[in-house]
Amino acid sequence: MKFKDVVIKNFIWNVKQYFSFFLCSAFSITIFFMYATLIFNEELTHGDMVDFFAYVIPITVVGISLFSVFFIIYANSAFIKGRNKELGIYMTLGLSNQEIKRLVNLETAIISGGSLLFGTLVGALFSRIFQMGILKLLEIQNVSYYLDYKAFVLTIVCFGIVFGIVIFRNARRMKKMDINSLLKESRVSEGTEVKRSDGILGIVGLLGMALSIGILRILTNNESIRTNPVALLSYMAVLFGGVYLVISRGGNAFVWIMKNRPSYTRNMLAITQIHYKYNQNKRILFILSVLSTMTIVFVASPFSLFSLTESIAEMNPNDVEYVETATVNHLEQQEKRTILEKEGLLEQTEVGFIYLYKEKGAQALQDSIPVLPLSAYEKEMNTSFDLAEGQCINIVVNWMPGNEGMDPGSTVKLYGETKEYSLQVAKAGHEEYFAGMSFPSNAVLLVTDEEYAQIWKENQTQLGSYQMMQYENWKDTKDIVETLEERFAGSEGPVMSTYRTYVDLKNGYATFLFVFSIMGVLFFIAGGSVLYFRQYTELPQTKATFYKLFKIGITTKEVKQTVGKELRVIFFVPLVFGAFAGASIIVLLTNMFSGADVLREFMRNTMKVIVFYFVSQGIFYIITKNKYVRELKQE
Repeated sequence: MKFKDVVIKNFIWNVKQYFSFFLCSAFSITIFFMYATLIFNEELTHGDMVDFFAYVIPITVVGISLFSVFFIIYANSAFIKGRNKELGIYMTLGLSNQEIKRLVNLETAIISGGSLLFGTLVGALFSRIFQMGILKLLEIQNVSYYLDYKAFVLTIVCFGIVFGIVIFRNARRMKKMDINSLLKESRVSEGTEVKRSDGILGIVGLLGMALSIGILRILTNNESIRTNPVALLSYMAVLFGGVYLVISRGGNAFVWIMKNRPSYTRNMLAITQIHYKYNQNKRILFILSVLSTMTIVFVASPFSLFSLTESIAEMNPNDVEYVETATVNHLEQQEKRTILEKEGLLEQTEVGFIYLYKEKGAQALQDSIPVLPLSAYEKEMNTSFDLAEGQCINIVVNWMPGNEGMDPGSTVKLYGETKEYSLQVAKAGHEEYFAGMSFPSNAVLLVTDEEYAQIWKENQTQLGSYQMMQYENWKDTKDIVETLEERFAGSEGPVMSTYRTYVDLKNGYATFLFVFSIMGVLFFIAGGSVLYFRQYTELPQTKATFYKLFKIGITTKEVKQTVGKELRVIFFVPLVFGAFAGASIIVLLTNMFSGADVLREFMRNTMKVIVFYFVSQGIFYIITKNKYVRELKQE
């Protein structure tokens, strides 16, 4: 038999196994190509959503590339490992390492080339529908669809590199092969020895996970700590360190505890098989736990934000708001009444302020900060502060994490028309404020009424006011908002409104939900495929084990029950830990971005995603179990 005959017969014999690797590769290539077409559409990258298409989509493509490297390499490794015994037999029949390397590389090249061609064609076929979906979410119209040759080139180059890495890894593996290791590798057991230290370390892991909850509580209740990188890294280390110890030592710890109980003898077969299977897969289980965490965070966060768009928009202090000065957003009284005093107007409030510049000689409004009398703030917010003459309170309006304002006790220098003012910061941080970010500064200063009166007398050209309106139904303010936006186009002071916030958030969250849901689906498929390929590589050894058990009287029903218990542990352990870690991280992120008001609703939506994840994994588990049992019964 010639070498080409070996290749052909081997290819035909393994066509079912090749098909799995082919589909994994083709799927990754299809998703990558559809995103690549968006990068090279000039009408998108130079349009109104330039930031999204110039930055977010390329970052997503990089993420898909990294996913593809891991996904394809692992799928190929699992496939090759499952053929160890077969390759060992080839060596006993006289094939050299070089010939086996040629055989495997030729097969890999055929599958890689076929999946690249198929994935690109399918991507080209569905990319138009994909683009239409993106544009619909973003409400972008009049954008042409076309396929740029650069998308094809990028896809071929990127996956050519990926498949090159696969062939290189295969070549290195083939170079180190020997008959004994190939034939014995499938029978090698790892980590099955039960030690007392495993029980101790497993308990330490559980304590670490419990400690992470305590640390999370501290972080969520203290703004300065939760934005500290060291504190965040420490929390992540404790969280995932605990998960790792529970997964890596938990199996042995469970058996160590069970051995002293009467139920161990009655369930010895199931416990032993699950224990063995668990130890063979514990590294993969930890990786999949991290992958499940990422899936839950990536999908639950945008899903919750999208679901809460209206609630988040209604957190604006006013339905319509803008800042007015002598030169910015100035309207005559008649024009103001015509635009604002529409049906449904409930309240119209005006609060005056002085704006002082942060640097001497500055002239732009964005280089200044509004200064208000303490009494005006206390009246609007129904609160009170103690403040001495010469002191100020720095209130941070911007909710971004890490922005805690000026250092208490420090001195801030500000500049008026002709005079410099020095104020000592008595207090600084996030506080409730009656206005939004209509003034182009992320903070305001409160001073005593006497201090304000003196500054007011000396700076008559630097006066301004917040114009704030509340309407019966903010959804009916579209015309008012659009009129003001058109009237103040190019102004330094933006028009803030609940309506515009809602529209912008809805479009943004819908887009990110779409993008990150694709990433979540990729991670889910990756996790399921890793489990599937892992079971496939262990199938020959499992067949041999159950064949021996059949001889001593085990029934098909008992096999099915045992296999079901094994796979349930393997499939759902990563989800349990991933759900715990993912929910914890979402709680932290929600508090970091000042979302404590919507945390309950946020977590309710997160639980919906977690339940959906478990249901989807359950379906995948049933399919895998049935196929796995059929394979065993065939033997």
